[in-house]
Amino acid sequence: RAYGMPIPPQLVRGGSGIPLTRLRQNRNIEELKGLLAELRDISPEPLDPALIVEAFMALHSGAEVYRLEDIMAIFGPPEEMVRDELINLLGGMRGRLAEEWRDPASQRQASTNRTEKEIKDEVSRGYRTALEIARRGIPDDDPDWRALIARGQLFHDASLYEFEREIKLSEYVDLRDQAFASFRRSTECYAAGLADMPTRQWTTEPYQAWFFVMLGASDLAQLTSNPARTDPGLKAIGDAMRGLPGEAAEAHLTMFGEMLGAVFPRVPPNVRQRFLHSGLKIIGEDHPSAAAATRSLDYYRELLDEIQLRVAVDGPTEVGHGRSFGVFISLEATRQLMRESGGFGKYLRGPGQSRAGNTPDHRGDFRGNIQTALEETFEVVSLTFHDASVKPIPLPRE
Repeated sequence: RAYGMPIPPQLVRGGSGIPLTRLRQNRNIEELKGLLAELRDISPEPLDPALIVEAFMALHSGAEVYRLEDIMAIFGPPEEMVRDELINLLGGMRGRLAEEWRDPASQRQASTNRTEKEIKDEVSRGYRTALEIARRGIPDDDPDWRALIARGQLFHDASLYEFEREIKLSEYVDLRDQAFASFRRSTECYAAGLADMPTRQWTTEPYQAWFFVMLGASDLAQLTSNPARTDPGLKAIGDAMRGLPGEAAEAHLTMFGEMLGAVFPRVPPNVRQRFLHSGLKIIGEDHPSAAAATRSLDYYRELLDEIQLRVAVDGPTEVGHGRSFGVFISLEATRQLMRESGGFGKYLRGPGQSRAGNTPDHRGDFRGNIQTALEETFEVVSLTFHDASVKPIPLPRE
C-alpha cells in the first residue's frame, strides 16, 4: 500500500517458486508504470524513492537479475533518473548481487534450474547492468559525494567478484581504480561543500567508506582476513581530513577516532586487530579521540606476546610455480593463555564431535579463514587436521 492506494497482489513477490515468464514480467512492469503515474497525479508531494524501488524489486523473484530495459521503463534513462531513486536502486542491486542472486538455494527455490556457471554468468550480467547505470547516472565529475560513495562501492564489489572469476588483470585493475577514484572524489566533493554545511551535518561517512574499502570490503560485515589494500594508501584518508578548513579538520579527526571505538565491537573478530591498526594509521595513536581504539589495540599486542601462529613448509622451500607443496600450521601459546582459554583442541573438532552438544564449528571457521587468507595467491587443494585427542607439547617458553 502506497499513499493510501493498494499495490495489486500480482506486483508483490511470492514464495511459491513458480518461474516468472517474460510475458508476465512485461505485464507487471506496465502495471507498475501505470500505478506510479496515477500516484504522481494525485500525490501533492513527490513519491518516496525507497518505496518506488521497493515496488520495482517486488516484481522480481529473489533469483532474477534485473534487466536494463525493465529498469529504464520504470525509472527512465540513468542520466535522467531521480537521484535518490538511482542511489536506492544501486544499493538494492548491490545487496542482491552480493547475496540472493549468487545463492544456489535462492535459485533452487525459484525453480530456475541454472547450473553453477549460469548463476555466475547471471551475477556478472547483473554487475555489468549496475555498472552501466552507475557510469551513466553518476559520472566521474559528479559533485554529489553520497552518489560517488554508492558508485565506488559498486565498482569495488564488482572488481572483487570478477577477480574471483579470473577476468583479465587489466579489467580488474580498471574496476578497482575506478572504485578508489570515486571514494577519493567523494571526500573532495564533501570538503568543497563544507563551508555551506551546518556543523550538525558534518560526518565522516565519505572517509569511513574509503577506509572500509582500503581494508578490503565495502561493508563492515564483509571484512575478511584478506590483506588491506595499500594503494593509494591509508595516509591519504588522514591527509584528506587534515586538509579541511579551520576547526573542521580537528573535528573530523575526532569523529573518525570515536567511530573506530564505536564500530570496533561489530567488526568480525578475525580482522579486529587490522581494523584498529589501520584506523590508527589514519589519525595517529596519540590523537585524544583514539584512546578507546588504542587501548583495544594494546590488548591485542599483549595477546600476541602470548600466542603465535607458526607456518613451516613441508620439505624444501624452493618448490617452483605450478607444483604442489605442503605446509604445517601450529599454534604456540603460554600456559596461562592455554588455561584461561580452555585450550585450542576445539579447532581440531568438527561439528558433532563435542560433548557439549550444539557448539560453534571452530574447525570449520578456522578452515574458512585459512582458505580466505591464501586463495588470492594459492590454490588450497586440501586441509588435514590432527586427531581431536592430540595433546599439546610442552616447550621451554612461557
